[in-house]
This record gives sequence, C-alpha cells and structure tokens, in this order.
Amino acid sequence: MPEHVYNERMRKANKNARKGGYQVSEEYKARAALNLFITSAPPEFIDIETAWKIYSLRWQIELTFKIWKSICKIDKVKKYAYPQYQTTSRPFLSGIAALI
Repeated sequence: MPEHVYNERMRKANKNARKGGYQVSEEYKARAALNLFITSAPPEFIDIETAWKIYSLRWQIELTFKIWKSICKIDKVKKYAYPQYQTTSRPFLSGIAALI
C-alpha cells in the first residue's frame, strides 16, 4: 500500500479518536496498513499492483456515479425511445469514457 494512503487512514482514525475520546489501538494501526482484495482471477492472471489500480479506477467510477446521481439526478431521468436515448446519453457516456 502506498505510504500516503496509510498516512491518510491514520489521520482520519486519529481525528475520530480525538472526537470520541479514545486512542487508536496498535491492532487498528496494523490493520490500517493492509488491503484485502477478493477476486476469482487466478494469481498468474492479475498481480497485486494491477488489482490495486483496477480497484482504484472502479472506486473513482463509483464516486462519479454517486455525484451524478445526487447532483444531476440521473436516477430520475425519463425513459426514452432508442434514437432519443442515443442522443441524450452521448455526453453521459463520454464522461465515463474520460474516466477510463
């Protein structure tokens, strides 16, 4: 795990601990340095660095959809006939392609 990720996790944990009036345990500090990736892909197919990059990209896409859903209300968009769908969805799909 990149050191900056661990440092950010610890910063947040320490902030929450101060708010709650407790200290971060040594066990938590040890677990904060770990990531667990569960996949059905065999180890020779995907290495840990690639899994980390894929997970990071997927997370960015999830956050983008969350923002679009809350700000743009994409979950409230009316259903269109196919030709209209192609026209109105192009900017949306272009945004997804830009993330990838």
